[in-house]
Amino acid sequence: MLETKFTPNYGPDNADVAVIEFFDYMCHFCQQSSPVLEKAIAENKNVRTFFKDFTIFADRTPISGMGAKIGLYIFNKYGQEKYYEFHNKLMSEAGRAMKDRKDYTPSNLAALVNGLGYKEILDQQGNFLLTVEMRDQLQNVLDANMMLADKLNYSGTPVFIVMNMKNPQNKTTTIMPGAPDFYRLQQAINKAKGN
Repeated sequence: MLETKFTPNYGPDNADVAVIEFFDYMCHFCQQSSPVLEKAIAENKNVRTFFKDFTIFADRTPISGMGAKIGLYIFNKYGQEKYYEFHNKLMSEAGRAMKDRKDYTPSNLAALVNGLGYKEILDQQGNFLLTVEMRDQLQNVLDANMMLADKLNYSGTPVFIVMNMKNPQNKTTTIMPGAPDFYRLQQAINKAKGN
C-alpha cells in the first residue's frame, strides 16, 4: 500500500505517519472529505498521504476512470505537487457540480486539465490524446488498486487507513470507512504517532 512509484502520494519521504485514502473522484463522500484531508495535511507536516484510486463509479460516469488515469499520468510525469493541485481542483469542481445537481462532463474535465497546462492529455471535448499503450498502463494501476481493495474487503469509498510508517502496529493503526470529520482524522494521526 505504501509503494510510491505507482501510487500518487504527497508529503515528506521520511514521514512518521501514512494516511492512505481509497477514493473515487465521483464519490460525494470523498468530495466532502477532501477539504478535511487538505486541512490535516496542512497541519501535520510529518504525514505522507497515499491516494489509491478506487474507481467504483466507473460504470456510472466516465469521469471516475478518466480522472483517475489523468491523476496517475500527472503524478508520474510531473510529480507530487502537480498531482496534489490537480486532485484538489477535480475534487472541488466535481463536488460543486454534484451539489448543484449538474453533470460533470468530459469537456468540464478537459477545461480543468487544459487550464492547468496539461494540453497533451485531453482535447477540448474530453477525448484522450494519450496513446492507447499509456492508457492501458494507467488502467493496469487502477486494476491493481481494485484487486487490493477487494482483498481488503472494501466495497465503498472513501476508506482511510492511518498508520505509523516506521513501526506499523495494529494498536496505532486506524481504519475509517466513510468521510471523517477533522477531529476524527486528527485523532487517528495522533494515535499513529503514538500520542
